[in-house]
This record gives sequence, C-alpha cells and structure tokens, in this order.
Amino acid sequence: MEKLTIEQFFFDMVLWFSFLATNCRFLTPNARCGVAYRKDNNYAPLFLFLLVFCTFAFIGGDYFNYQSLYKSSTSLSAGASGQHVEAFYIWLIKVLPTNFFVWRFVVWGLASALMVATYKRFRVPAKVASMVFLLVISVVFASFRNTLGFVVLFFGSTFLFCQKGNKLLNYIVFAIFIVCSLFLHRSMFIFAALFCVALIPIGKKTYLLSIVLFPVLYKLIDNYAYQLLGSSLASEDAATHGVGYLESDFRVDTTLMGYVQLLIWRLPIYVILIYSIIKIYFRQQDVTYAVKTYLNVTYFLVYISLLWRGQEVSAFLTNRFHDSAMFFCSVFLAMYIPTQPKPKLLKRCLWVLLIANLYNFAYQFYKNLL
Repeated sequence: MEKLTIEQFFFDMVLWFSFLATNCRFLTPNARCGVAYRKDNNYAPLFLFLLVFCTFAFIGGDYFNYQSLYKSSTSLSAGASGQHVEAFYIWLIKVLPTNFFVWRFVVWGLASALMVATYKRFRVPAKVASMVFLLVISVVFASFRNTLGFVVLFFGSTFLFCQKGNKLLNYIVFAIFIVCSLFLHRSMFIFAALFCVALIPIGKKTYLLSIVLFPVLYKLIDNYAYQLLGSSLASEDAATHGVGYLESDFRVDTTLMGYVQLLIWRLPIYVILIYSIIKIYFRQQDVTYAVKTYLNVTYFLVYISLLWRGQEVSAFLTNRFHDSAMFFCSVFLAMYIPTQPKPKLLKRCLWVLLIANLYNFAYQFYKNLL
C-alpha cells in the first residue's frame, strides 16, 4: 500500500489553509463582518474547494485504503459488491475511465454538489456554511465512503423542510432519496432510521429522560449489541458488516496525547449541543423544524457514541457514530448560527475545532513523514 508523501501532505495543507484564509474573518467578533457574511450567497468557492480537496484528499484516513480497494475492485463485474465496496461504486469503476482520481472526482464531486445544494436550499449564508463545514467535517467528509449516502439523505430532506408546490410530490421525492441513500453504504439504514425518528417532535422531557436512562442503557448495550447490529432489520450484508464492527480489534490511542486529541475534538461539540438544547428546548427559542430535526439526530448519534465508549465490544463504534454525527452537526450548526444575534460561544467552539484540525494535521505529519 502506498504511503503519504510530503508533496501530497503540503498540497492538501495549502488548499485547506487557503480556504480557511478566505473565510476566517467570520471567527472574529467584528459585527459588521458578521452581518456581511450572513448576506453572502456565493457558494462557488465552497463547491470548488470541496471538489478539489475531496478528489485529492491524501490526508484523509482512508485515502490509500480506498486506492487499494479500487485496484482490487477493477476485476469485479459491474453490479457486484466487493469487500467494503457497494455495487454502485463497482458499477462506476466499470463505466468510468480506469483512473482512481476520476472515480473519486465523480463520487465526491456528486457528494460535494449535493452538500452545497443542501446548504443553498436551506438558505444558509455561504460564508457561514464554508466555515462550519471546514472546521467540523471537511477531513471526515473527504474520507468516509458513506459520505455520498449522507448527502443524498440531506438533499432529500430539503424537499421535506423546504416544501414548494405539491406536498405529496415532495414527500414522494423525500422517500425516493431516503431509499437511494440505503444503497450507497451498508450502514445507511441505521442513519436513515434515526433521521426518521428525529422527525418526531420531542420536548425537554425527552432529553431529560435520555440523561436519566443513560446509566441503564450503558449497562444493557454490551449485552444486546449483537442482536442490535445483527438483527433482521438490516439486509444480510449490513447485518454481517455490523457484527464485523463489533468484533473489530480497533482501539483508540489511550496515551496522554490521544486523550488530548479526543478532548479538543469532542468537548466543543458537546458544548454546542448543550447550549443549543438549552436554548431551543428549555428556553423555547423559535427555530425551524429543520433545525430541530438536525439537532435531534446529532444528539442521538453522539448519545449512541457515548454508549459505546469503554465497552467490551469494539471501540470502533464510538468513533464511527461520533464522526457520523458530525455530518448532521455540520448542517445543524450552519443553519443555527445565523439565528443567534451574538453567537460568541458558538464561535469560540469553532476556534477550538480549528485547534483540533491543526493538531490532527500535525499528527498526520508526525505519523507519516517523520
């Protein structure tokens, strides 16, 4: 398997920091700058950044793994499902020119277009969307194979929340996108199901009850893990894949620096969730149904990730659910920040996430190039 080179590392760094430089004024307390950013609707820079960064995401954790899978999958027939590769991606390998970059360009290019279209249909200011996306999800977005499944779900949800014209037709289109997302990754049935649950209106009592029940659920989750992920609710492939997650030997680095990395990545997300839940559900801030839904599903996924923390079964799941929560969080936070007259706390959380990204890049350099 190939390894990250210094040229590839600095290519991604120059691209990432250049995009940061064009948007970083959003993090300043300048009120006039904040007002101007809320009126910016030019999504072209965000789309171009996504397209190039995702195509050449050498610093993504799975870039070279996907490159190896791509090479091994070229021998499979169209419509087949390879190891960790769904039939749709195999079909693309067969119909596209034989080039890994072309394949990534199409897969993540489609994902980038749908992500930008989601922000646009939700009327999120482009600069706000750009900054939130860059700091919350950019590297994970370029790494996850189920990225396309997530954004298909997101874009489909805009027909539910931004209804124009025939309501029945909008519901049908939403359902079609939900179904399509299920074919783009084996795990998407979990996230689609949680999203549908998040559509059910809930109140502060539900959040309080979830906190009270956490110790009980934490004790039970280990016992019912195999029944949950190996159940007939999923397809046979998905169930097998889920059990494989449970039997994985993956463990998070438990060194001091490993704990520091977890702290600076996750603490700001927890603060954002607590702040938002208090404002929306306990202080009755008026926000849209879409904001509440994306907040709910983000909370559900973070909650589930914490249930797996420290369990005997694979620690892989706690990170998988947390990273998946960041996809929904990137949409929620981009919609929510413009509703805050002075989002100082939220911006401070973004500053911590900036430090977390810098730490991650430094670790990538140390791990692969020193």
